[in-house]
Amino acid sequence: MSRRRVVLYLLLNIIVSATTVSVVLWVWQRYFNPMNVTPMLPITVVSPPPGTVTATPFALVPYQVQPGDDLSGVAQRLGVEVETLRAINNLTEDTLGVGQTIYVPVPLQPTETPTPVPPGDPAALHIVSVVAAGDAQHEYVQVQYTGEGEISLLGWQLQAEQGLAYHFPELLLHSNGAVRIHTAPGVDTVVDLFWGQDVPVWASGVQVLLVTPDGTVADTYRIP
Repeated sequence: MSRRRVVLYLLLNIIVSATTVSVVLWVWQRYFNPMNVTPMLPITVVSPPPGTVTATPFALVPYQVQPGDDLSGVAQRLGVEVETLRAINNLTEDTLGVGQTIYVPVPLQPTETPTPVPPGDPAALHIVSVVAAGDAQHEYVQVQYTGEGEISLLGWQLQAEQGLAYHFPELLLHSNGAVRIHTAPGVDTVVDLFWGQDVPVWASGVQVLLVTPDGTVADTYRIP
C-alpha cells in the first residue's frame, strides 16, 4: 500500500469518527441531557398601585413529556397558550422529547378571607328556666343566646339572692345556643357546666341574676 493511500485512509477514518461523535452528542443533548430542563424560577409577588389592572399570579408546575406529546397538544390539554409554554421553557420548536420536563403555568387561587363574625349582644343573653329547684343533684339553670354572631361568657356571673355566685369559664355561645349550669359537681362540656355545690342553691320564689363582666344585671328570672 502506497503512502498516499495510507494517508487517505487515515483521513477518511478521522472524518467518519468525527461525524459519528457529533451525531451522538446531538442526540444526547436533544433527548437525554438532564441540563435541558428549564429551571423553576422563584415567583415574586408585587403589590400593584391602586387601580392597576394586573395579570393573575401563577406558579410553574413541572410536566414530564409522554410518548406522542408535542407542544401544541400539551398546551391544548392543559389549557395554556402555545406561545406561553414556548416562552416559559425557552423553546424554539414544538417538538418535545419523551421524558423531557417542561414547566406549565398554573394560576394561584386567591386566599379566601373568612367572613367576620359579628360581636355578640349582651342584651340577647337570657335565663330561660330553672329545672328541679331544691334538688342539689339535679337542679340546673338554662341560659340561651338569641342574638346574632357569638358571645363569650368569660367573666359573666350567675348570682343567687343569698350572695352565691357562679363564674362562667371561657365559653362561646353561637346564635340560639344554650348552656345548662348544674349545681352539682361534674365535668364541664360545651353544653353543660357544673358549679360543684353539694347543697341546693335554687328554690321556689328565688330570683336568679345574670350579670355581665362589668357588673351590670343583664337578665333576671324568678323561679316559680
